[in-house]
Parts: sequence; structure tokens; C-alpha cells
Amino acid sequence: SEPERISALEILAQKGAGAILLKGGHLQGEPEDWLWQEGKLKKFPHPRIPGEIHGTGCVLSSAIAGYLAGGLDLVNAVSQAEEYLDQALNRLLEFSGVKYLSQIFD
Repeated sequence: SEPERISALEILAQKGAGAILLKGGHLQGEPEDWLWQEGKLKKFPHPRIPGEIHGTGCVLSSAIAGYLAGGLDLVNAVSQAEEYLDQALNRLLEFSGVKYLSQIFD
């Protein structure tokens, strides 16, 4: 539930985490990733895509790292990476019934 997720974020923050990105793809309903930083919550909703999808966390974390290396602050880096992930989700490739992210864009 949302209150349980917020409680988990608060506990992690109290243990010293300066920022937390909580992925929501495996939860019921529409997936929503949450970025918690300095007591502020920013939500990144995504449409639910049916089927088994591999690679979203790896693509997202790599994109965040790239945007941070390029000089963006954390909130903007995550926001840009979430947009990049959405583009990849719109170009899924399917092999043997499993969907994989394509990172080939027009």
C-alpha cells in the first residue's frame, strides 16, 4: 500500500540514505517509481504493459548514472532516465515469449 511504501522510505532515510528510488513495476495496478530525497517524494507513473519484461531496472539505473555524469542533479537525472525508459518500453522486442527493452531509437 502507499502508506507502507512511504513508511519504508522513511525508515531507509532514517538509516542514512540521502535519496531512494523505489521501483514499482512488480506491484498491483499501474506501475509507479518513487524518488524520495530530503523528505520530498516525486512519482513517475508508467502504463502497465502485459507480459514478462526484462531489463527495466538495468536500463533505468544506467541512464540515471549517465545523466548524473553529464552534470544533471539527481531529480532531473531520474526524470530524464524515466523518459528514456518510457521510450524503451514503447519499443519492446519479444523473443520466445519474453519481452526485452530495445535501446534503438529513431
